[in-house]
Amino acid sequence: MKNGDIFFIFTNETLKKILNISSPNKLSKIKKELQNAGLFSQIRVGLNKPNKLYLKKPVLTKEDVYLIKKEENIFESRNNKDVSNSYANDTDINDTDINDTTTKTVKGSSSKKKYLVKLLEEEMSVRPTKAFVEKIASLSINMSNELLDYAIKYASENGNNPKQYLAKILQVWANNHIYDLEQAQNFNVKYNIHSLKSKEKTPRWITHPEEFKLKEENDQELAAEAQAFKEHLTKKRRNYK
Repeated sequence: MKNGDIFFIFTNETLKKILNISSPNKLSKIKKELQNAGLFSQIRVGLNKPNKLYLKKPVLTKEDVYLIKKEENIFESRNNKDVSNSYANDTDINDTDINDTTTKTVKGSSSKKKYLVKLLEEEMSVRPTKAFVEKIASLSINMSNELLDYAIKYASENGNNPKQYLAKILQVWANNHIYDLEQAQNFNVKYNIHSLKSKEKTPRWITHPEEFKLKEENDQELAAEAQAFKEHLTKKRRNYK
């Protein structure tokens, strides 16, 4: 404060940030308009120093008050028309809001099914039926794409009936709340408290194959595939360490 007048000091860069503008010409124009209106003045302090800036109190006349009220009336009239139009379209707006989540869910589901079809075609060399895609999508709804990709590739390489083998793998994982690759690799049963010979974690569907029998594949095929899958996961786990 000087002589009862309050001033502030800002560089042009600071003022541009405050006013949210980037052009120095725009800033000069704003200053000039404020000066012409008698609302702003500046005093040079010295070379390479920011000026002292003074904001002045506006003086309102009756004409100014009239113009302000006139503009307010015009704005209010336009605003009422806009509100009226918005009520006329209220149903459409609400329908859009209500269906927004549903639309996103449908799009997400559709996207995953397209991804599934592409993977199945690439790995199994056949175009899957709509019913099969729906089944796999339902089983893997909470699973990561990485886990799904891994399961499809493994089933296509190791299953005598890849489609049925894939469905069974996903069913086992879904029943045991396995949703990502790390969980699948760590899938295990409780230790046998009466046995101290081994502490190795073993997948339940390997140690209890009778719970996961396939309709069209015999027990020997299941045992061989289970052993191969166990070895594959063990190697995979080592690679992640």
